[in-house]
Amino acid sequence: MNIFNRNKISKLIVIQIHCLLCLIIYSGCGLSTNLVQNNQSFHFILKYGQYAKNVLNTFEGTFTKDMVVDSTITIKFALSQEELDSIQNKMVEINIFEYPEKYQPWQDDGPPSNSVIDHTSYNTYYFKIQLGNQLKEIFWTDSNWSKATKAIRLRNLISQIVMMIESKKEFKKLPPPLGLYL
Repeated sequence: MNIFNRNKISKLIVIQIHCLLCLIIYSGCGLSTNLVQNNQSFHFILKYGQYAKNVLNTFEGTFTKDMVVDSTITIKFALSQEELDSIQNKMVEINIFEYPEKYQPWQDDGPPSNSVIDHTSYNTYYFKIQLGNQLKEIFWTDSNWSKATKAIRLRNLISQIVMMIESKKEFKKLPPPLGLYL
């Protein structure tokens, strides 16, 4: 074998190794923290509504509907993996693990959340979130409709989850409550 063939073979091997390394690096760049997190255990409980009696529990795979004057109704209920991934990504995006356990935007966020409008009819929220070995609980009485960025983000997350719940055929089959809160 002459020197020119050896150089060609060496160059081909170097090019192949280079291509292989580029492929490995390129495919690794596509991995996000979301994919890493999806391999972790993710569950949550969301209680919401005027007295936080509506409950989505992904630990147990149930949903409880507040029937106001009647007893609550609990059914088997599950969100799709795509919906759970979307919720998890949103929680990570808004840094939900940095919210205080008892969230009070008028105290915790400071200005510009000081636009206080107290209401007699308001929603109460409770979250219990498990992501891997992290566990977080948040309780929020949204009586002042704070305009703080953190409050808006948390409200938007909750609205997203509620819309997912209400879009499911299992939810739509439930009877409407026979009353309302004043």
